[in-house]
Amino acid sequence: ALYVTSILALLMAKAHRKRVVLIQHIAGVAFSSRVLRSAVALANIVVTRPMLRAADALVFISDTVRHDLVGTPARMPCSLLFNGVDSAVFHPSEGLAPEPDALAGMPIAPGARRILFVGRYVEKKGLRVLRAMAASREDLAFLMVGSGPICPAMWGLANVHDLGTQSPQALAALYRSVDLLLLPSVGEGFPLVIQE
Repeated sequence: ALYVTSILALLMAKAHRKRVVLIQHIAGVAFSSRVLRSAVALANIVVTRPMLRAADALVFISDTVRHDLVGTPARMPCSLLFNGVDSAVFHPSEGLAPEPDALAGMPIAPGARRILFVGRYVEKKGLRVLRAMAASREDLAFLMVGSGPICPAMWGLANVHDLGTQSPQALAALYRSVDLLLLPSVGEGFPLVIQE
């Protein structure tokens, strides 16, 4: 609800007497900056909550998000609807997973355990934790899929491999080939990355 496009869409819909379904994906985020935490908390009071009240229907993608924004029990009618996943693309491998094309030419030590992060490269995704972990565990290969203002390539860590954005098929192949999916984010209930 805190995106300018969401605010404008709600205002335009209401001005034209159209019904509004608001889908909320995230709740509060524990930013490291007290100023940023305070700004988001204020924005949720001034913008998000009035938008929730103005919507004709509310949908939350997790119970955690619903609880954070409308309480338990919910103080207003709402629905819970998890993100969908294409099971034709995202499914377990049958047998040993082949080496993904996305890793071709990557300087990953043979036998190194592979840790995968998928998400936007922003603070709330827990990249500070990921960076500290990568710095302390040089024996692990950290594969990162995503983009954003934080640049993992600038960390100067030889065991961190920024794969950029990937197609759904390439991402599915990566999921099937790694030892662990790491998602140190805060404020997300049941993110799509976990479901994939």
